[in-house]
Amino acid sequence: MKSLKIGLACWMAVLWMPLPTWASVSEPLDEATHVVTGKVKHVFSRDQEIDLAGVMTSYVIEIKVEKVEKGTGPRSSIVLYVHTSRTTKERKEGAKVGLPPTPDVPKPDEEVRVFLKCDEEGRYRAVFNSAAVKVLARPKKQ
Repeated sequence: MKSLKIGLACWMAVLWMPLPTWASVSEPLDEATHVVTGKVKHVFSRDQEIDLAGVMTSYVIEIKVEKVEKGTGPRSSIVLYVHTSRTTKERKEGAKVGLPPTPDVPKPDEEVRVFLKCDEEGRYRAVFNSAAVKVLARPKKQ
């Protein structure tokens, strides 16, 4: 169990890298290598100051996969870690940095459909598109 926690911590550190800021064009959703639906377990975040661009927040969204609609690799009942980021504060005056369109960040216990791209190292990130993370159901208030 201890080695599993250490392995997860190392994997999360690799995912914690900021997304590239050079991508300024929205990616079509059909370019996603994977599409999954599932329930958000946790959302981890970290703020990073970017020259002239303001503050970018990097997110790792922990999702328990319920259904795989596209792609191979993830399967139902596994936990998937999805990386995304967004500018969270106003850009500084004169900013020329093109930041990608980013999806909304879901909250824990929400059911979501996520359009993903998988890199060569097996890490998943949300497609650079504002519709890449769609909330399907919110938890019922008690």
